[in-house]
Amino acid sequence: MIRLAIHPEDIRGFRLPPQTIKPKDSRAASFKKRFGTRAHTVELDALPVEELRRRVREAIEARIDFESWERQAAVQAVELKCIADFADRVKHLRQI
Repeated sequence: MIRLAIHPEDIRGFRLPPQTIKPKDSRAASFKKRFGTRAHTVELDALPVEELRRRVREAIEARIDFESWERQAAVQAVELKCIADFADRVKHLRQI
């Protein structure tokens, strides 16, 4: 897994509204231990949706082997044409 959001620079760069750490949150103790008791938290949806979408899209596209993708798409097109041709032949079989 890779972290796409929220980074400390996102809080500053996008001027995201900080929240306090919710003491009843089951993750609060480990968060405080890792980041400190004064660490800022923000809601993920505070990040502009266009920015979050861009990051997700780029992270996904960076992992796609487009040469392989195109090759598989071509194979699929041939297979679908074969299926359609077979279905057409079956549809026009003489009934006994």
